[in-house]
Amino acid sequence: MKKKWYQIKEYSAGTKRLIFTWHVYKLLGRKPVEWIARIIGFVTFILHSSIRKYSKIYFETLYKYTDNKQFKPGFINSLKHTQSYALSLVDKMEVYANTKDFHLTFDDYELKQDLSRGGVFFIITHTGNIELMRNLMMKKDHKKINIFMQKSHCEKFNNFINSLSQTTDITVYPVEEIGVETALDIKSKLSEGEVVLMAGDRLSAQNTNKCYDAKLLGRKVKLPLGTLKFALMMDAPIYLLACLKNDDGSFRIISEKFSKDKSRNDNLNNLQKQFVDYLERITLSAPYQFYNFYDFFE
Repeated sequence: MKKKWYQIKEYSAGTKRLIFTWHVYKLLGRKPVEWIARIIGFVTFILHSSIRKYSKIYFETLYKYTDNKQFKPGFINSLKHTQSYALSLVDKMEVYANTKDFHLTFDDYELKQDLSRGGVFFIITHTGNIELMRNLMMKKDHKKINIFMQKSHCEKFNNFINSLSQTTDITVYPVEEIGVETALDIKSKLSEGEVVLMAGDRLSAQNTNKCYDAKLLGRKVKLPLGTLKFALMMDAPIYLLACLKNDDGSFRIISEKFSKDKSRNDNLNNLQKQFVDYLERITLSAPYQFYNFYDFFE
């Protein structure tokens, strides 16, 4: 039986483990924590066959699509894949604890202008590390952040990360409870200059039937329709957004604006196509940062 992301237990983020890692970081700095993350990631990789299985499926898909021997499925590529994810958790911790100034390349002049003028709706993905952009908007642009996430998924990790930050400028909305009241609230916040982030690449556990079929890396996938519809309902600029890590440890923002048309149906169809094309492009740009360790492909 195929498993979706909300059915996969988050093996590597137990509360005690996270607290221990945070204390080590405060005492000894990043390098020892990186090694701890690598060890935990390796043990998790060895003990849990589902992680190896879904990483292998991803690399089989990537290899067939690109015909690039670098992505040939095997133990090493899947291990590099999971190690990349483990180290991204260290980056998240530093972002929320505000203990490091990250080098971030962000050259989208139009997005900078839209952020300076008011609210922006971001459709994000689970490729890369969007927390850095979230942090940048709060520190540099002084933006209040509204983010939607699954109510129970990653709850331990998110509670831990949020406990590191003293800011009250992040509001979390459960995707299971979106209704008319939520839409009005978000619309109001956007009009006041706040920003909204909602993932466009994972189905909600409660709305698995509200999706659209697409092709990613040559294979069929199902993606959530609700995110796109919700974004189009709002009177705010819509951007696709990802933050990818470079080999030298710096980060780059890849953003893309969606231009609305007059036709409501055309807008939805065009946004679907643009998002899938965008997701494929950033995946190929940073293949080891595709953090979907479940049966993503149909």
